[in-house]
Amino acid sequence: MKFTKGKVIAAVLGIMVIAGGVSVYKSLTDDNPYRLLYISEEGNKNEKSQNELINEAFKDSNVKKTEFDMLKVDDKGTVVINETEYNKLAKDKNLKEVDLSGDEAMIIPRYDGIANMSYLKEQKEVKEYKAKNVDLKIKGVLNKKILTTGLFKNQFVVSDKTYEKLSKESKILEVSGYDYDSNKNTQNNVAKLFKKELFSINNTNRLYYLIGADVYGKE
Repeated sequence: MKFTKGKVIAAVLGIMVIAGGVSVYKSLTDDNPYRLLYISEEGNKNEKSQNELINEAFKDSNVKKTEFDMLKVDDKGTVVINETEYNKLAKDKNLKEVDLSGDEAMIIPRYDGIANMSYLKEQKEVKEYKAKNVDLKIKGVLNKKILTTGLFKNQFVVSDKTYEKLSKESKILEVSGYDYDSNKNTQNNVAKLFKKELFSINNTNRLYYLIGADVYGKE
């Protein structure tokens, strides 16, 4: 599955995805760490209103929200998360924690699991990566993704100091993942989000992603 700015291309149908106003479906829930994922890029003028709609959808529902920030370093799909933020997430999600120094980095895979061993093997051969004017020294590859499969081509955990260096002229991505009890009312409310004007396929806003892992009735 390939995601590009304002456009989403999926290999399989089934899950509702809106990225900058374009929606498709994908079937494998294993590809999604969260039942609903919302990512807002710095400068998204609709962020407040979109968050209000999401919160309203989960009103009176048992939902767990996971939040963390990343940096969008360039327009080539490079994003980074700092070590402190990642380790908080790792503790919450039972993932491997990292210990980095200088410009060391760990690759976060776009794909994981046995079916993607070839991809993971290729990633293990990467020893360095240039992000802006910083030469990242790749220390290894983590075994679990933290975002939807295929989203953002190059994902890294970097030290807090390196993150600070990369923050200049980079855009902050506010990531919110939602896990909730499976019941018809909540599923219907979430499904309705994708029909809202602020998440409409006609929305010219290209500064957000909304990805739902559940299979909803197709329009």
